[in-house]
Amino acid sequence: MNILQKIRLQKTLKKLNTIYDTINCGGCGYFAKELGNVLKTKGYEVKYVLLLSNEDEVDYANKCINKNQINILNGLSWAHVMVNVEDKLIDVEGLFDVKYDEKKKVYLRTKGYSKYYGITLPETLLHTWLTPQYDKNWNPTFDRKIVPKMRKELQKSLVG
Repeated sequence: MNILQKIRLQKTLKKLNTIYDTINCGGCGYFAKELGNVLKTKGYEVKYVLLLSNEDEVDYANKCINKNQINILNGLSWAHVMVNVEDKLIDVEGLFDVKYDEKKKVYLRTKGYSKYYGITLPETLLHTWLTPQYDKNWNPTFDRKIVPKMRKELQKSLVG
C-alpha cells in the first residue's frame, strides 16, 4: 500500500469512526467484511483475524474454526475482528503493525493494558457468522442499517 493510499484509508477510517461510533460495538465483523471487499477490488490480499483475549483458547478456537463451529467459537473469549493487509491489522480505529508469533501461530495485538491473540478467520466463516441466524452473537449496540453507508463511504474513498 503506497503512502497516498494509506493516508486516504486513515482519513476514511477516522471519518467513519467519528460518524458511526458504534462500529466497534458489535460492528467490527461487518466493517472487516466491507473493508476487505473494497481492498480486494484494489488488488490487495486480505485476511481476516479474530482476536481472543485468552491465549489458552487459541488452539481450541482454531479447532472450532476448522470445524465451522460458530456457536462454540462464540462462547470463547473473542473480542474483535480485524483485517490483515500487508502486515497491518486494520479496523475503524486505524492501521496497526502486526507482530506475528511464528511459534504460536498467532498475531499479537496490544491495546492499552490488554493483550490479544489473533487467529486467522476464514472469509467464508466470517460471512456465515454475519448472517441473521447469528445476530445474537454480536453486540446489539451496532445498528446494521449503517452497513450500506459504511460500504458506500469505503468505496468512494478507496476505490474512486
